[in-house]
Amino acid sequence: MHVITHADAAAFLAAARTELEAAEAFNGLILGLATRLERQAREGGADVHGEAESPRFFTVEAEGRQYLAALQTPPRKVIVHGADAWESGVETLVAHLARLDPRPPGVLGPRPVAEGLARAWQARCGGAVETGMMMGVYELRRVEYPGVTPGALRAATAGDLELLTDWVTDFNEVVHEDMPEGREGVRREVRHLLDGGQVYLWEDGGRPVCLARWGRPTAHGACVTTVYTPPSLRRRGYATCCVAALSQLLLDRGNAFCTLFTDLANPTSNHIYQQVGYRRLGDFGQYDFTAAETEPGASGRNSPNG
Repeated sequence: MHVITHADAAAFLAAARTELEAAEAFNGLILGLATRLERQAREGGADVHGEAESPRFFTVEAEGRQYLAALQTPPRKVIVHGADAWESGVETLVAHLARLDPRPPGVLGPRPVAEGLARAWQARCGGAVETGMMMGVYELRRVEYPGVTPGALRAATAGDLELLTDWVTDFNEVVHEDMPEGREGVRREVRHLLDGGQVYLWEDGGRPVCLARWGRPTAHGACVTTVYTPPSLRRRGYATCCVAALSQLLLDRGNAFCTLFTDLANPTSNHIYQQVGYRRLGDFGQYDFTAAETEPGASGRNSPNG
């Protein structure tokens, strides 16, 4: 059993794409991020996500068989995927990660795989493992329209930049998303998303009331993410209609499916997305690592919103 370190996203996708695309919707996070990084490197685009170091890409293999695939954009968590018999490769991957960085922030991935890697890390390196957000992974292939709610979907424009910066900052704080460069980093990322036509608003009476965006396109799908309604405007159906309309737009553009993540501790979001037509594929978990010599809770948490 050995770890292969891939030089870049293109090499990683060449090695792991077939395995990942066997369950494309469920694996959309790692696939979509690798695809974004590959395109960014190919086009020479500037990094707008605040990564402090170059991305890292790994697969764990033996005798031509792949057991694990992993991607990290430091300082964020390691995102992991497990193939059949993935347990066989966990200790090999943990040993490799520990040599690279004795204090990584944690792991995110399909719940059994992420938990297995977290426990193996703790057994090898000590310290504490804190359970973070547990998330449902949902897929939609046909929109089921909710009841009528006032308003309509529109593409966000440059004139919405400051409002969107405020809302995305608030959203990131709620989900404990790392913001390495604070509000300025958020503003730069929002501007990039606006340039790419990825941000949409639900507008009622000429006033924006809800935000949603799409991202992480894969071969046949895209992810709906960063769904945010200000607290004073909640419980009016805005988020439900915004997600339904944006999902339909993505399907109309030729995507076979849309995906999204939900916080399993939030029954409201899990219910409303099922009303729209999203069906749960499985669960992701995230686990935070705390080194033995640091105070508990020192590490950050992040959600899959890149």
